[in-house]
Amino acid sequence: MSTFEETPIMSSYLLAILVSEFTFDESKTRRGVRFRVWSSPDNKDKRGFALKASVKFMETFEKYFGINDVLKKQDLVAVPQFGSGAMENWGLTTYSSPDLPEVLLFAGIFYTFCSSPDLPDVLLFADGDLELVGRVHPNMMGIYCRPLQHKDLFVHGNDASMRKDSLAASRPLSSIVDIATEIPEAFDKISYGKGGSILAMMRDVVGEQNFRKAIINYLKKFSFKTASTEDMWKAFDETIDHVKGPTGAKLNMLDFGNQWSKQMGFPLVTIESFNSSAVKLTQERYMLYPSALPLKKYRSPIYRYKWDIPLWYEKKGKLHQVWLTRDDVADEPLYLEVDQAVPINVNVDRRGYFRQNYDTAGWQKIIVQFKNDHEVYSGWTRHGVISDAFAAALIDRLDYLTLFELLSYLPKEKLYVLKLLEKPYQKSLAQYISGEVTRNGVQMFRVVGNTEEHRDGHSKQMTEAPGSSDLSDP
Repeated sequence: MSTFEETPIMSSYLLAILVSEFTFDESKTRRGVRFRVWSSPDNKDKRGFALKASVKFMETFEKYFGINDVLKKQDLVAVPQFGSGAMENWGLTTYSSPDLPEVLLFAGIFYTFCSSPDLPDVLLFADGDLELVGRVHPNMMGIYCRPLQHKDLFVHGNDASMRKDSLAASRPLSSIVDIATEIPEAFDKISYGKGGSILAMMRDVVGEQNFRKAIINYLKKFSFKTASTEDMWKAFDETIDHVKGPTGAKLNMLDFGNQWSKQMGFPLVTIESFNSSAVKLTQERYMLYPSALPLKKYRSPIYRYKWDIPLWYEKKGKLHQVWLTRDDVADEPLYLEVDQAVPINVNVDRRGYFRQNYDTAGWQKIIVQFKNDHEVYSGWTRHGVISDAFAAALIDRLDYLTLFELLSYLPKEKLYVLKLLEKPYQKSLAQYISGEVTRNGVQMFRVVGNTEEHRDGHSKQMTEAPGSSDLSDP
């Protein structure tokens, strides 16, 4: 006879019951939480790494967020031919068997953040936390993802979510599900990739310690209760006192957060020379197909597809943060004093969830810098510049000859993840360019981007290339 402890208050969809002939490996965290990794007997040799990694994740995550009294046990089960990919149920996480070595690496993250009952629209940020944690706590990813560094998966998820978020078929992070068929659509690249990207951007705005305090405040306040996205932003406002917002006054996280969670899409920031000592920055919504219409309920967002955008740029070796404001009254540009002899990048390390584009002079300065010494920029910054260049070319804001000139430095590039970036754009390159340029260009991309894609978007080479480098600088 099996006996069970009393079920806590929870959403019914978080309940899981499993009957199987699987076998398991078992371990415990330092505070005694029992972990068991279950699989079919023929997969038993794959469980050791997954068990060790999951226990480590649990311990690190609990310490970071101050959560240490939620669950007494956690079972993690590899289910053959599991169509959902993964389900983070209460104390029993299920996932597809082929992902045994990989998915369990992140399992401890999911259920901890989802331990409260159904958090209606804030659940998107729980799923996005998979992407976020790699940036919030480097050790979580760094220890177990070699040769990857902790942010490499994050930037790949960022690119994937932006590709979807540039379409009229996208949706806001925080949205109401009108019919049951919309539920599966809510667990997509927007929830995971964009959710993590937005939270990471918020973290960089308020600082890691403030972010940590706010999340702890939110989790403790709404443990075993229902909550909304706005409740999370309010928890930030209750916790953070000394962070300045776009107007120079105290940051209003509720207003700032809603701009990014309640309207879909993201901004394109354009940087143009203004005079000999300044550049002008403006914003607009980035759309791959501007004439396409979204669902009717998303056509008139309260913020008019404008955002208060945090920008990060380097000047004389120091990192600066400024705001390109949404400006309800008029579309006023932002002017920055710069050294016109030095290229400027306003999204250092891909901290912000936006694209950037330059005038001709701006791109030429970046091209010269890449050719002379590309390592003056971090790997993540280089990744962002190239990704943004492709994005600008796709909407006819950058000609492809300039793009190819930018990419001409690639034979000197040592970071293999950076070279994987171009693969999703091969089809577009073939469509937009003809003749010798197309043949040479596409062949180059095949050489540097020949990897097998997993179902979750990560490449096989990313986990199976011993000795390969990553986006982190050597």
